Amino acid sequence: MHIDGTNLILGRVASFAAKQALLGEQVIITNCEKIVISGNRAATITRYQRIYELGNTMNGPYQPRVTDRFVKRVCKRMLPHKRARGRAALRRIRCYAGNPGVEEKAMTLPKADKQKLPTLKTMTVGELCFALGGRR
Repeated sequence: MHIDGTNLILGRVASFAAKQALLGEQVIITNCEKIVISGNRAATITRYQRIYELGNTMNGPYQPRVTDRFVKRVCKRMLPHKRARGRAALRRIRCYAGNPGVEEKAMTLPKADKQKLPTLKTMTVGELCFALGGRR
């Protein structure tokens, strides 16, 4: 299954991908930098900066600043990743920034579209990762 993440809501895409991976489906998410996070821009950046600043390199919560790893981390949090079933499901999820040459036709999720949000306050994962110190 190939999902194009352009203008889709992050949590809804991640939960859909996690459910499909638990059912045994291979899930590929492309255009991770264009996935949308809802909420106030400053509050969102501050929340993720706090997570990033906790701990140190040896131990602590690790918050990726690269868009594809960021999305995969959100998907991981929606899986029972401490059990064998969840670890196997996480291996079935692939996330890519941009659009690599995938043969399958990309599908979008109508329930996860940005137009379903009641608020206009949004930012993309690419903008968030860049604000946290990642690359464009």
